[in-house]
Amino acid sequence: MKRNSLRRKLLRYALIGLLAAFTVFVLSAVFCGKLLNDHYSGSSDVSDAFEADRKDFQKYVTENQIKATDVPEIMDWVKDKHFARFLITREVNNKRYLLYDDSFDENVVLDYAYSDTVGWNWVHFKEVQFADGPAKIYIDKGSTLRFYILTYLACAGLAILTWAILFSFFLRRELNEIRKLDGIIRELGAGDMDVDISVRGSTEVQHLGAGLNWMRNEILKREDSENRLKDIQKRMVLGLSHDLRNPITGVVNYIELAKVEEEKAKRDIFLQHALQTVFQVRDLSDSLFEYFLTEAEEEIELEEAEPVIDVLEDYLSDMVMNLGKFGLQVNAEGLTWPDVKIRVNHTYLGRIFQNLISNMKKYADPTCPVFFIDKVEGEDYLLILRNTPKENAETTVKGTKLGVRNNIAMMRNMKCRCEIDSTVAWYETKFYFPINEDTARGSVTVPAFCHKDHNYELF
Repeated sequence: MKRNSLRRKLLRYALIGLLAAFTVFVLSAVFCGKLLNDHYSGSSDVSDAFEADRKDFQKYVTENQIKATDVPEIMDWVKDKHFARFLITREVNNKRYLLYDDSFDENVVLDYAYSDTVGWNWVHFKEVQFADGPAKIYIDKGSTLRFYILTYLACAGLAILTWAILFSFFLRRELNEIRKLDGIIRELGAGDMDVDISVRGSTEVQHLGAGLNWMRNEILKREDSENRLKDIQKRMVLGLSHDLRNPITGVVNYIELAKVEEEKAKRDIFLQHALQTVFQVRDLSDSLFEYFLTEAEEEIELEEAEPVIDVLEDYLSDMVMNLGKFGLQVNAEGLTWPDVKIRVNHTYLGRIFQNLISNMKKYADPTCPVFFIDKVEGEDYLLILRNTPKENAETTVKGTKLGVRNNIAMMRNMKCRCEIDSTVAWYETKFYFPINEDTARGSVTVPAFCHKDHNYELF
């Protein structure tokens, strides 16, 4: 049980209340008992109450010549009276001895037994003349016992009330924190995310408050992310509307020119320009689709772990061929194909390499080779694609950089990483793939395009 748990606190409050209640009961019982004793010791109400019975008993003793020790005869008279207590005492040498006590069920002769009962200072005795001499009797019809019982019951009630008041006082502090927490929950439910969640009290209440605070922070983060995404989308739509307007206007102009041009060769040139512009619009729409697909950050399923050569060989080979069609040479001597395994999503990986090919066709200098390099860096397999940018590529070729952003997002969704490192002299795209723990050692067959004597210019 935790030190400040609600259960432990309630137990502590109950024990404190019980201790206080017991103290109140003892003090009140002692005080009230003393008051009753003082009252009865200075009052003749009790003795006056059994005067008629004393006279009746005196008459019975006189008529039957009964001694103070004739227990059977005395019992015959007492049994029909239903007294709460009947005592017969006699003083000998300044000591009062008990001769008869009706609390004994059997016919017992006490024979001057001594009892503390006859020493009660509030018990009033009255004299009766027996055949063997005077003795004193005490008759209690139950009135004094009832008063004592009622008094002690009242003391017990006061103790219970004390416990209830103390326990309620301590419990109120915990209930106040719970009510405060209830108010915070209502405010959060109404949409007020700026409410201060600071709750004291038991460990359970504190944990609940901490949980609510965590939930509030997560909601705020999500709202901030949604607002940021909306802002990005808004700016993206504005940018795309501008980027699409120019190509579409160009397509319309080329078609209008082709309609009025009578010479077939020139008309074909206008139509070719229009077709190229349409392809630009298509690439832009594809990039836009990928952007919204990857920005959703949905959980994707990764393939089983495979050696890097099995995963990347086809993509890199296809890239070599596609770049060769546009006069770009590839230098793959930097590929070592380390014997490690990685996990990818092939749908995403295919899109990533298509974006790379598209970007290199636009921005890479065809007079300089594209370098493929790989290595193991820490717990990641690192693939580097390096090319030399065209001179004034940023100003001569317009782009939205959607492809780069899409690659970064798709790598992130695959639990991988993509980084861009560029200078005036070169442009690097770095792909970090976490190495799978289940990496088997074995031989690796290097693809043909990685051989030093391979003729890259054929592509």
